[in-house]
Amino acid sequence: MFEEYDTVHLKHDLPEHNLKAGTRGAIVMVHLSPSRAYEVELVDNEGWTLDVLTLKDEDLVAATAIRHDEAA
Repeated sequence: MFEEYDTVHLKHDLPEHNLKAGTRGAIVMVHLSPSRAYEVELVDNEGWTLDVLTLKDEDLVAATAIRHDEAA
């Protein structure tokens, strides 16, 4: 589970949003109902916002779980 302001990466590609696995983001809101989900601001390597999506635990990995050279 993640909390607000946690840094995360996508676990898998989201082709419908043109996002690749490893894309970095920040949790900006946690939804608890009807099930736990997260509003995630996904950014490029310069910090520009690519998209804000509602994602679930299975879509994300903690940034600390990825080596810097593996991140997109």
